[in-house]
Amino acid sequence: ILRFVVQHDLVDCVVTSAGGVEEDLIKCLLPSYLGDFRMDGKELRSRGLNRAGNILIPNDNYCAFEDWLSPILDECLKEQEERGYSWTPSKLIRRLGEKIDDEDSILYWAARNHIPIFCPALTDGSLGDMLYFHSVKNMPGIRIDIVEDVRHINTMAVKSQKTGTLILGGGVVKHHINNANLMRNGSDFTVYINTGMVLESPAHGG
Repeated sequence: ILRFVVQHDLVDCVVTSAGGVEEDLIKCLLPSYLGDFRMDGKELRSRGLNRAGNILIPNDNYCAFEDWLSPILDECLKEQEERGYSWTPSKLIRRLGEKIDDEDSILYWAARNHIPIFCPALTDGSLGDMLYFHSVKNMPGIRIDIVEDVRHINTMAVKSQKTGTLILGGGVVKHHINNANLMRNGSDFTVYINTGMVLESPAHGG
């Protein structure tokens, strides 16, 4: 469904977690497997499998992800050093979408339709590990400006005549979307889909 709306240019932007970025890419490199939410993580780990919800991701997939990502980060660092290019999470995600040659990817279609994908917690996941490893090898490494992206999404909201939001889950993604709309005194239309309750805190049910 998410790929459909991005592929058909039905949204102006997307906000996601780091997992939303990396798992979209990893699934295009090697297959993952459908498991169960109740499967034992320790036992799976002994078999070289990682559970993300009910999806089982082999260790080899992360190795393939690093092999695919590292030369792209090399290019990004070169542009930063030679041209003074300023990277943001959304710019890096767009570059990854340009590089992944797979129509099953949400990032692929976002890049082609010029739909920015914002990720305020880009380092929260395997992608953050890859950025860390790359920075250690290439001190001081790629600089990623989150303030430029905050300005970008907030300005999009402020300049919109009307805004509508579809928010799946809670936490930082929900806050990022709602805070952008707060700059224009709220969104005009909003749909929340989550398993949270109001008593759990604003991060989920509130």
